[in-house]
Amino acid sequence: MKPVKELRIEWAPASRKPALRALLAEFAAAIGEPAPDAEGFARITRALDDGRIAFALASDGADPIGMCSLTAGFSTYGAAPFGLVDDPCVDPTRRGGGVARALLEAVTAEARSRGCRSLLIGCSDGDVGMWKHFGFRKIGNLMATDLPGS
Repeated sequence: MKPVKELRIEWAPASRKPALRALLAEFAAAIGEPAPDAEGFARITRALDDGRIAFALASDGADPIGMCSLTAGFSTYGAAPFGLVDDPCVDPTRRGGGVARALLEAVTAEARSRGCRSLLIGCSDGDVGMWKHFGFRKIGNLMATDLPGS
């Protein structure tokens, strides 16, 4: 593990879009998925510019080393907004240094500021223990489908 010397968390401004794109590509590769193509990244950029998604970026000095996104939804079950945590990624050489915890703390604070009463995350079986360590609990199965034509 390479030690983190100067951890900084910021909400991705327009000037950090190249770093965000590189981290999204790294995240996709880590989970065996293709990186967003130009059209996909343009949609992500529009969602970021419109405030539909926010990205917390972790840096060590000027070097981007991690990210996590937050999107808000509304739960009829809880009758309140919720935050969807997505795209958590930390440079493999920086894991174990508190970067994921700092990102989650930033996402949690932002979700609270948006009135969210809970956070949700979909994760692989291998990551369940990590998320439980951060206070999440398993509540069933999260299912997804692609919408044809969209």
